[in-house]
Parts: sequence; C-alpha cells; structure tokens
Amino acid sequence: MPRKKQTSKRITTKELKETTLTEKPKIRFNSLLTIIILVIVFFLLGSFIYKNKKLFIVGTINGRPVTSVELYSKLVTQSGKQMLDQIVIEKLLKDETVKRKISVSQTDIDQEIKKIEESLGTTTTLNDALAQQGMTMAALRDQINLRLAAVKLVEDKVKVTAEDVDKYIKENTDAITSGEDVTKQKEDIKNFLKDQKVSEEIQKLIQDLKSKAKINIFL
Repeated sequence: MPRKKQTSKRITTKELKETTLTEKPKIRFNSLLTIIILVIVFFLLGSFIYKNKKLFIVGTINGRPVTSVELYSKLVTQSGKQMLDQIVIEKLLKDETVKRKISVSQTDIDQEIKKIEESLGTTTTLNDALAQQGMTMAALRDQINLRLAAVKLVEDKVKVTAEDVDKYIKENTDAITSGEDVTKQKEDIKNFLKDQKVSEEIQKLIQDLKSKAKINIFL
C-alpha cells in the first residue's frame, strides 16, 4: 500500500512577524545575576578602600601615594627576621605561661611602671618617653606582663647565695663603696646577680621552647 505523502505547512512572512513580536525575550538569569554580584562587590570594595585607605596608602609624596606594600617590603628587608623572631619568642612564652597556669597581677605591673617613672626623674614623663619610642601605654603594660611572666617561669631555678655575693665582691674590688651601708650594697649586688641568672635561664627556656616547637618561616 503506497504511503501517504506528507506535506509541510508553509509559514507566511506575516505569520513569522506575528510570532516574533508575541514571543517574550528569554533573559539568561545566571549571567544577569553574576553581573549584579560583580557590581555590588566592586562597589563594596571601593567603599572599603576609601574608608580604610590607611590600610593601603600610608602617605603621599608630591601627590604620589606611598603604599603599605612598599612600607611592608622595606620593613621586612631591614628588620623583618628580627621582628618575626621576637614575635615567635613572645608567642612561645605566652603559650608556656598558659600551659603552666602562670599569671601576673595588675598590682605587679603597676609597681614596675612606677619604677620606670622613678628612673626617668623629673626631666621627662613616662608618656613623653613612650611617645618618643612610638609606644603606647597598653603596649608597655603587655611587655611588662610578658617579662614578669617569663621570670615566674624560671624563678624556681634561680638562687643567689651569700657565697655568690662574696665571690662577686672579691672579683670586683670596686663593688663596695666605703662609707656607705654595706648591707644595702650587698643586697643590691644580690639583686643584680639574680637578674643576670634570670636572664640566662629565660634564654635557656626560649631555646628549649624553640627546639620543641614546629616553626615554619616564609620570609
């Protein structure tokens, strides 16, 4: 039986125009959303940079900016390793004080600050001295706190006997000044020797902590 011949319907020009006009344009939603997100991100980034320009620009020279990247690069080149080593030491000591549950009272810190103020005399104030060093009072208190905590970490290993004092006086004939309180002078010598031994023990502790820690340096 012969197959029936299929005929295709022709679309006239008029019908094509009507179909095109009535069809709604299809917008690619994903592409539009991406563009909107990018615009928002760039706007927020620009706003962040403007509000926090000190994070990116530390100064200008004849209108030309000096970026924080340039400053950071110079600092790393000149003293980066030393500063990083100091940070490592501070973190290791802080971790050790937490591990051994050692703390320093605010009273002890205040007493140390008072000693510093007394050592400056009347010619300058502590705030002026800190300003000259580019340091804040909060930073000073943190340093004192860490130093006192480090002393507590090693104080059980530090002992200065009367024999140690006598030996020092024998080796340093000018250590005792005639006409002054000998007992007080010997006490000062004892404190001096104690400070020396404390420093030595802290250095030993730092080396021990470094040898046991996993430290990776990328400079």
